Amino acid sequence: MAAAYVVEQLGGMGIVVELEGITGASAARERGQGFDTYIAKYPDIKLAAKQTADFDRAKGMSVMENILQAQPKIDAVFAQNDEMALGAIQAIKAANRQNEMFVVGFDAVLDAKAKQFLIFILFFIVQPTSNFLFF
Repeated sequence: MAAAYVVEQLGGMGIVVELEGITGASAARERGQGFDTYIAKYPDIKLAAKQTADFDRAKGMSVMENILQAQPKIDAVFAQNDEMALGAIQAIKAANRQNEMFVVGFDAVLDAKAKQFLIFILFFIVQPTSNFLFF
């Protein structure tokens, strides 16, 4: 869903950044693989950077600060969880580039939902609960 939203918003062309979770974690692996596989169908969407931020807000901010310095043009950011998305948003706002790109998060945590209308476009993916086993 996140990749489909990014493709739709970009009209099938643009420059994307991906913030990854903890290397080797199933959530990072599966979310990344799903996003990358879908985006690969659109040759006019370029993945400019893909870096690990460990599902952490502070690391998401730090990684995004570095990416913003290295990439003069970014149209969208996909963060594999909302904590990294919120960190990326902090970096984007600090660089005064919030009008250049949108951020897509994953998990729909309360803090992210509360901020989505206060910052700029932020789309949330909620993992279906039918995939979980409850005890």
